[in-house]
Amino acid sequence: MVEFVAIALVLFASKFGVPIYATRLVGGVMAVAFSRGLNKVRSETMKEIAALWLVIIPVGATLSLLHLDLN
Repeated sequence: MVEFVAIALVLFASKFGVPIYATRLVGGVMAVAFSRGLNKVRSETMKEIAALWLVIIPVGATLSLLHLDLN
């Protein structure tokens, strides 16, 4: 099931040109947990993942811009 959701996320991201890496696997695991019921999802883990995404996306964008400026 996780693989199916991960593939669906890759196809969705590819259609809209969104770069992805491990996010697809995390999203797949979260989707499977949600499909089994909200009581199967640890809220602490969800908060950590959301916080990391809020940090990783801007940092990645900034590093990409800095790389472009160096070339």
